[in-house]
Amino acid sequence: MNEQKSNVNKNKEYSDNGDYEYKWKNKKNYPMVLELFKLIKHSISNNITLFYNKKYIAIGFFEKNQAEGFVRFTPSNDDFLIRLKIPQSIEIDENIKNAGLKLGKYQEDFGGYYRIYLSNNDISNRKNILIELIKIAYLKYRM
Repeated sequence: MNEQKSNVNKNKEYSDNGDYEYKWKNKKNYPMVLELFKLIKHSISNNITLFYNKKYIAIGFFEKNQAEGFVRFTPSNDDFLIRLKIPQSIEIDENIKNAGLKLGKYQEDFGGYYRIYLSNNDISNRKNILIELIKIAYLKYRM
């Protein structure tokens, strides 16, 4: 696999059996994560899955007994944070801002993540740009 992959991808805290799922189900916007996951699975690949961990939920693959994630969610009771494993570029920065999404500081550790804060309406109102960004993360991941 690619050297740039996050150390998080090899994190032993991932759980494919839902050990941490109980923690996230209590968050008000957890259904938003599930809605976005369904859109992604339908648009990108049926082989992706959700992985639950103590600090976030990831979308990725379970390969060779390891979770390999390319998108991370941190739901809360207000908005939620989505991290997309995409190399930073001016074009992507502009696409995110032009879509009216709240862009956080680019996270340079673990190979680089875009940090986007989503509200309850962002998935239904901005689903096309979200799917486009997640497809980019997926394609970069699969290289």
